[in-house]
Amino acid sequence: MQEKSPLTDDPKKKISFWLDENFWLKVSMVSAASLLALFIVVCASAYLSANTNRELTRSIDSIYKIGILGIATVTFSTVIWRGLVSTRQVESQVKATNHQAHQIELVRKQNERGQRNELASLLQKGAELLSSEQTTDRSAGLATLHAVAASNQEFSKQAMNILAEQLEKVAKEDYNSREYKNITEAMQDVYDKCSITADYSIAFEAPNDETKWSIVKGISRIKYTNGYFRLTREESEAVFLGTNVRFVGVRFESGTHAVTYLKYKNCRIRGAKIIFYTQAPVERNIFEMCDFSGCKVTIRSSKNITGRDNYYYEDTPPTTRDGKPLRDEWLEANFSKRQRWKEEQH
Repeated sequence: MQEKSPLTDDPKKKISFWLDENFWLKVSMVSAASLLALFIVVCASAYLSANTNRELTRSIDSIYKIGILGIATVTFSTVIWRGLVSTRQVESQVKATNHQAHQIELVRKQNERGQRNELASLLQKGAELLSSEQTTDRSAGLATLHAVAASNQEFSKQAMNILAEQLEKVAKEDYNSREYKNITEAMQDVYDKCSITADYSIAFEAPNDETKWSIVKGISRIKYTNGYFRLTREESEAVFLGTNVRFVGVRFESGTHAVTYLKYKNCRIRGAKIIFYTQAPVERNIFEMCDFSGCKVTIRSSKNITGRDNYYYEDTPPTTRDGKPLRDEWLEANFSKRQRWKEEQH
């Protein structure tokens, strides 16, 4: 039985054969050589066989046409060959680029695995040091966990949770200790730089009303009982307005407050700016010399605000949550009205 040519059996081989750059290079070279040989032979034959000038002219015209056809053939095959070479070079460059990108990705993953293992080890070591009885070990553990949390990586929140748990333990012993201050500063630094909070709930309870609270950032839920705060309006806006925090029996001296249900209970707020007021009767908060200008008020009953000397400026009176005016008699019963321009003149 006669064997079939491999080029006629497999369509893919047919295609690859016609896309072989070596084939078109050979075609170009053979065409050029054939054209040169044919040109020499035809020229010699025309010169030797021509008896008159007219016959010579006719022969030269034939040679010209053959030359054009040959040059076209050589040009065509050469263009295809150069195109295939360019395509191969581009494909080689793409393969090299993909290979380089693959190598870079492998190195990146190796670095990530190495960094992850290192952070996991530091997290474990920091937790062990922080639970030590030695002050120096706890300081080293705090520094280690601070670094892990500030890395803003996979174990940052776990490190913050460990710091929050330690802060709660320290707070039960002494709110004024150096360790308490160092932990709050570390957590505040991580929160300010990375916006990471511990998924943790802490209840701080002061031993007496004269305990001054300091700002604690980086904890998702906080409850303060007793003691007092003395903050600027800017500090209180940055800390309390966007935090899940509760106050029970706390005294506030200045600050900015959004008094909502279950956030303040049995608190005394003095000399502060009140931007939102909703209060259940059981909360029994007291307001003294507070500025209610522009405050959004939700009134569930006709009960008056407990306190004294609260006020608003007449150009920005308190309103309902949707901006509607409040009853004049309620405003008169709870606030004094001030004029800005008179105070600015003094």
